[in-house]
Amino acid sequence: MVAANADLPRLTRVLARLLGRDDHALTSGFTPALATEVPNVLALRARVLARELTWDDEAFLRWRYFSEPAAAAPDNRLFLVRGKEGEVLGSLGIEPQRLHLNGEVIPAARFMDIMVDPRVHGMGLGAWMNLALQDRNDVGLAIGATNDSYNLVRRVFQPLPERHSWKLLVRSHDFLARRTPRLAEVPGIARGADALLGAGRIALALGFSIGLEIDRLHGLGREEGAIADMDRSMARSGFTFSQRTAGYLAWRYLANPRRRYQIWGARRRGKLVGLLVSRSVAERGELVDWMWDADQPESERIRVLCALFASAIDHLARQGAVTVWLRTLGSPGEAAASRVGMRQRQERDTVAFAAREPGRARELGQARWFLTLGDSDDD
Repeated sequence: MVAANADLPRLTRVLARLLGRDDHALTSGFTPALATEVPNVLALRARVLARELTWDDEAFLRWRYFSEPAAAAPDNRLFLVRGKEGEVLGSLGIEPQRLHLNGEVIPAARFMDIMVDPRVHGMGLGAWMNLALQDRNDVGLAIGATNDSYNLVRRVFQPLPERHSWKLLVRSHDFLARRTPRLAEVPGIARGADALLGAGRIALALGFSIGLEIDRLHGLGREEGAIADMDRSMARSGFTFSQRTAGYLAWRYLANPRRRYQIWGARRRGKLVGLLVSRSVAERGELVDWMWDADQPESERIRVLCALFASAIDHLARQGAVTVWLRTLGSPGEAAASRVGMRQRQERDTVAFAAREPGRARELGQARWFLTLGDSDDD
């Protein structure tokens, strides 16, 4: 990892010269976006995302960074590097989080939504923005899943073990066409294979759900206490992870204008003992995030997650998913993924941290982390 205190002044000088600025103007001008600057931010995002931009980006941006406090939204801020004419050359967002670590709950910042104008790409602006915000936050967390972000994150943060990717085929036509193209052309083969896959999913969901009630949750107001209890139990079991609350989960997943999420609850005798967030992205279903009552025996924790996974997978398949994926590190989720038939895949995916205090950095580096797709910024 780059030592931020050592490298930031040097990179500031180099970048300031390349941009025709002085050091002080560059640093002091790296401030959060104002609501009046949304059009300039949208213009940058359009230049960077180009054809990938298929959603109402203004609605998304205002939700992410300018939500009303009554919406239980975190105090997210989008820091901007501005050009001489006020145009936005780069942006990097942070979301304040509370991190469970060795019996403490410590403040942290999730770094997200990095954008660099193609016209200044290659100058080191992305690295500089990350280092500048590391210098302003005690603990920072970042994800690298694309080639560019993967290399950047590993260069300027301290990487953790990579999250593991798991995949399940839920519709057979494309698979058969790749592996046995002649067989795929036989009338009814794919339909028959899909029927068998569907029957298997239903059997798994029913088997794992014995003694549990699995429901879709359309609001979390009544679950505030149960979610807080699960969060605390997971922390007591020794995991390091970002704190989950009912208000935050509802804001992030149920109020999200970009993607449609589903939240599933598992109850035993009326008590919420597990929760799962899922979504569809084109023909890909994803199991995004989950919680469990860690005070249960290990076998019950895994069974609860199996029941949630199997029920959500069946729903995603019925909605048109061809495959269902998840990414995670730690937790009974990996055992549950295996038991519902998912297979681990090799993908480059890194989660990393930065800490200003060496003692805190050692704690974070040695911690037993629980991570999911929910720790990414791809909302």
